[in-house]
Amino acid sequence: MTNPIPDLVSTEWLAANLSAPRFAILDASHHLPAAGRDAAAEFADGHIPGARFLGLASLVDQTSSVPAALPRPEQLAERLGELGVAPNDTIILYDDSMIRTSARAWFMLHACGWDKVAILDGGLAKWRGEGRAMEGSAPEIAPASPAPLAPARSVRSKAQMLANLDTQAEQVLDARSADRVFGSGTDPVHGGPNGRIPGALNLPFTEV
Repeated sequence: MTNPIPDLVSTEWLAANLSAPRFAILDASHHLPAAGRDAAAEFADGHIPGARFLGLASLVDQTSSVPAALPRPEQLAERLGELGVAPNDTIILYDDSMIRTSARAWFMLHACGWDKVAILDGGLAKWRGEGRAMEGSAPEIAPASPAPLAPARSVRSKAQMLANLDTQAEQVLDARSADRVFGSGTDPVHGGPNGRIPGALNLPFTEV
C-alpha cells in the first residue's frame, strides 16, 4: 500500500478533501485515567464530518500479558472492517488528546502494513479553533471486508530488548517525560517504579 499523500496533512487539505472517495477519517482520541475524560462521549458531542471513532483504547492484544500490547493483525483488520474502511482506502487520523494518540494509531497501522495513512496536523483542536465544520450525529457506517494485514513489523520483543543490553546494536529512545525516566517514586501511568531501560536516551514526545 503506497501512500499517495504525506504522513502529515493540514486542516486546509482535509477541509478540501472531506468528500473525496476512498478516504476514511478516524478519530483516534484516547485519554489517560487521570485526565477524567471520555473520548467516546466527546466524539459523540462533536467530531469532524464523516469521521468514525476508532476506539483505540480497546485495540490491544488481550491474549498478551503486556499492558497495551499492539493488537493482533486480524483484530485490527476486523475493527477497520467494522468501521467501513476498505482495503484501498487512505486513512486520515486525528485526536484531541494530550498524549497525541493518533501517533500510536499511525504506528499501529504502519506496523501491520497499512501505509496509506496520515495524521491531521494540529488535530481536532486546530480544526475546531479555525471554526471548521463539526457534526454530532452518529455516522452511518457500511461495514467493509477486512483487509489482510501482516504481522507487526518494526517491533521488538522483550527477548530482543534483553539481548540488546549486551550487544548495544540498537540505540533505545525513551519517549516519556523526563520525570518518569529519571525520577524516583512511582510511575503515574503504569504504577511501577520510575526508571528506564539501561542505556536508553530520553527524547520526550512533547518536545518533538
